[in-house]
Amino acid sequence: MKGLAVVVGASRGVGLGLAKRLAKEDYRVIGTCRSVPEELQGDAAPFQVVKDVDVAEDACVDTLRQGLAGEDHIDLLVFNAGIGEPEWGVDRVANVKLDVAARQMNVNAFGAVRTLQALGDKLGKGSKVLLVTSRVGSVADNGSGGNHGYRMSKAALNILGMNLSHEFGPKGVIVTLVHPGLVSTSMTGFTSSGISVDESVDGFMQRIDNLSSKDQGSFLHALLRHSNKRKKEVQLLPRELDRYPRSVRADFRACEYAKRYSLDVRDGSSTTELASIVGRHYASHLDVAEDEVIHRFVKYTHNYQEEMNQKRIRREKEARRRGARSTFGGRQYESDTESTEQPKLYCVCNRPSFGEMIGCDDDDCKIEWFHVGCVDVTPDALSTGAKWYCPSCRAKRADERAAEMAKARAKQRKELEVEPVKHLVRPSSASSSTTSGAASVTQDADTISPTGSAKGGITYAAMIGFALEGLDGQTGTFRAICDRIEERFADNLNWKPESENRRTPVWKSSVRKILISHNRFRRIEPAEPGQAHVFAFR
Repeated sequence: MKGLAVVVGASRGVGLGLAKRLAKEDYRVIGTCRSVPEELQGDAAPFQVVKDVDVAEDACVDTLRQGLAGEDHIDLLVFNAGIGEPEWGVDRVANVKLDVAARQMNVNAFGAVRTLQALGDKLGKGSKVLLVTSRVGSVADNGSGGNHGYRMSKAALNILGMNLSHEFGPKGVIVTLVHPGLVSTSMTGFTSSGISVDESVDGFMQRIDNLSSKDQGSFLHALLRHSNKRKKEVQLLPRELDRYPRSVRADFRACEYAKRYSLDVRDGSSTTELASIVGRHYASHLDVAEDEVIHRFVKYTHNYQEEMNQKRIRREKEARRRGARSTFGGRQYESDTESTEQPKLYCVCNRPSFGEMIGCDDDDCKIEWFHVGCVDVTPDALSTGAKWYCPSCRAKRADERAAEMAKARAKQRKELEVEPVKHLVRPSSASSSTTSGAASVTQDADTISPTGSAKGGITYAAMIGFALEGLDGQTGTFRAICDRIEERFADNLNWKPESENRRTPVWKSSVRKILISHNRFRRIEPAEPGQAHVFAFR
């Protein structure tokens, strides 16, 4: 018997898996639960259970003391209780809900204080204390920010661990902080990018077996392949095989390498152990050009992953267009799995993907994905399924629309431009004429020059000029001007209706536009309300 192990928070996930494994490894295990799951009820439970232990309440101190009243010494104490409550927009401090942050602080940090208050006197020489924390609580290893409440609670737990190492270290107690990795449990929404509970527990057991005084107050990853350096490396193969690329990670269970070559592998071996066994076999038995094979393998896996990422992005964009709520990057929590490459950066903040994200519907967007908090997108706005464009693309599209409108206005102005009046008519000796200034209009409609924009060649501006000159005071209403034009140029006008719904002839609409916009004419406001506008030369 290795001694007594107490796991606080053993009802599910990593805590339950670790308590079961400790029991198999010849520890006498006591697990505490706030509510006891069915598999831990009755005599068939794999370990002793102390129920109704809610570390968020001060009453848990007495409950723990009563549950372990007959124990004098704890060989291993694991504080695993914790909660995470993701919120919309918690990457911005303005959106932090203090009551939610306080709940996480109360359980994740103060819960550990209450546990030590209850059981601290049962720790002595040779005892080991593991506080299950998260790398998101690390100050030095915070590369993305956000998740204020959860990060603060884990940072507080980390500080508590350091303080406990100073307090209990002189008594021969080893206190460490252990990060389990991003584990696929109910707390992380069973994320597909996480590791299994068994794999995390494998790492925990190796850490527990190898803990020594040099680990006092240390922040450790449960998985031995993890490092606290910002640029992580994965040591897959034994030291004598350092010529292999350390960035290669492969699941040799999935490819059944060990089964094919009948390697001696125990059922509970971790991924690292399995990779080392495969590496030794590969080096000693397979006569192949290793460098070439490995380089091809690395290139294939890199390209394959990039292709899968692109397909995933396209699928999520399409889902959001259909009205589904768009998420990217999994849960609100920062990814805890290690990566051998620098993560791709997104959003206006130029940070990796985390939490709720929204995709820009502009196909040419260079960034594509944005944290909803950074671009002030609310849940209501996101759930509508309407198209959404990022600030840069909105500005670009606004510039494009402005350019199109300017081009349209320029085209319209060009269409309204008229030829000089001197090109109005072709003089005819056989007909009488009316002349005004530089303008001359023959009385014979058949002699109108084929230049200009009206049917037959004469411009509407010239027709209006002719009409005004024939009216009293060279002024007239729109109706009077049209009557004069129709009387004189009926055969030269475009009588086609504007549309099926609007039966006004095209020529009248053109005359109205020119009267209003042409710099040759001006509009005079009526003297009394209700009277028609009068037009004259400018």
